[in-house]
Amino acid sequence: MQIKVIGQGKNPRWQQQRKKILHAAGRLFWQKGYRATTLDDIARTGRINKATIYYYFKNKAFLLFEIVCGIMQEALENARPLLNSALRPREKLRVLILQHTKWILSLKWPAMGQMERRNLPPRLLKEYLVLRDEYEAIFKNIIEEGIRQNEFRRLDPKLYSRFILGLLNSFLNWFKPGGSLSPEEIARQAYDFIHQSIRAPEQ
Repeated sequence: MQIKVIGQGKNPRWQQQRKKILHAAGRLFWQKGYRATTLDDIARTGRINKATIYYYFKNKAFLLFEIVCGIMQEALENARPLLNSALRPREKLRVLILQHTKWILSLKWPAMGQMERRNLPPRLLKEYLVLRDEYEAIFKNIIEEGIRQNEFRRLDPKLYSRFILGLLNSFLNWFKPGGSLSPEEIARQAYDFIHQSIRAPEQ
């Protein structure tokens, strides 16, 4: 997973310096936690002057904001094209489950948003939750489409989208890179399980 820099710079060096700071901050937030990490820690880890951080970021909260929003933006960029694709709803759901599983199991800091978002100031938290909710809505919209086309049984799309995301995100608790199951195989079996629970009776 590559950190996505939200701000726009005028040259590659500007972007590269921001990425360097974000990587140092992300690693420390993941290892020590947001509250236990200081800007001095980030400066030492990134081998930069502390004043340089303030040149690129207003404060530590904006560092966290860019990290968690960058993670969500990556997921959204992968998922948005599915909504208007010509695939049938059940195929859209299969592809979305595969994408999400491969994406979340490749993240360096997979649960950063869930763990640390409470430390965001209210305005920044609100902006992050807009992205989170848009991503969840993609699952919901695909389920709704499947219900309309009689591929999925009638159920609560919002509730089931959360059930599905809860299941997929739980893979982080036990997945081991290089283990007996690849992300693709886990995703395939997850889809089979989910589809069996939501498919319409005649399917």
